[in-house]
This record gives sequence, C-alpha cells and structure tokens, in this order.
Amino acid sequence: MEEIRQMLEKQNIKYTYYDKWGVYFRSKWREHFASHLTLEEQERIGMLPHRYFGTFLWHVFSWEKKRYYVHETANEAFNKLSKKRCIIFHQFSEEMLIVNDARSLRAELFKQFPYDDVYIVDDAFTWTYNITHHSNCGPYYSEASWTEETK
Repeated sequence: MEEIRQMLEKQNIKYTYYDKWGVYFRSKWREHFASHLTLEEQERIGMLPHRYFGTFLWHVFSWEKKRYYVHETANEAFNKLSKKRCIIFHQFSEEMLIVNDARSLRAELFKQFPYDDVYIVDDAFTWTYNITHHSNCGPYYSEASWTEETK
C-alpha cells in the first residue's frame, strides 16, 4: 500500500490512511459483488480461505460468476466514471485509503502495480475496479447491480 500512497502523493491526490479496516472492507466487497453466491460457492472458487489455493475476491470474475469488463474495456469503464469518494484496499492488508476527491484517479496510474491485488470502489460499493497479480487476469470492472441478465 505504501507504493500506492506514494503514487497518490506524487499526483497531488489527497487521501486518508487507515490501518485496521481491511477485513471489514473485504467483507463489504463480498456483500455487494458476490452475495448471489453461497459461502460454499465462494470457498470453491477461492474467495474464502481454502486449503488448496489463495483467497482472492476477484475470483468471482475469473471464474465468471459475475458480469464484468476486463483489460482495456475495464480501464475505459473506470476512466469514464464520475468518481467522487473512493476506497482503495488490498487483498492481504489491513490498510486502506479513502480518496475524498477521486476525479483524477485513472486506470493508467495503477498500471505500475502489476503484482498487487488492489480493489477500488466508490463509497457506496456500486462499482469496483480490481487490479490483480496475474497479467492475464484483469484488471476487472463491475457494478454491483449487474447480473447475468444485464449482459
């Protein structure tokens, strides 16, 4: 998260740093973007702790369990958003950032972090933009209201 903080500071983007809210925001993310899956389904696709593979919220997209945009389409969707207040958190950290004026956040700013699992959401969790540690997976963009019927 330190590298993202430095990038925001370099871009003169103001943020508030918190170091104890990661579990809460990951749980809230699952509520908004994976609530249509049972806990067993979430565990099976690696969204919850599992003995065979890691825990990654973005597996809801890579396993095609929720509608999403990927790669350049995801970047374009994120860039077109009218962003106000955003929350940035990491897959494996308790740290998180709140950006109160996120108008200048662009996908290009996050391309320098290709090995992180970073989640960016608006404060109402209506949309999410996710960077993954796999170059062939993501970035992903999705909206909480999207269902398979809205393709």
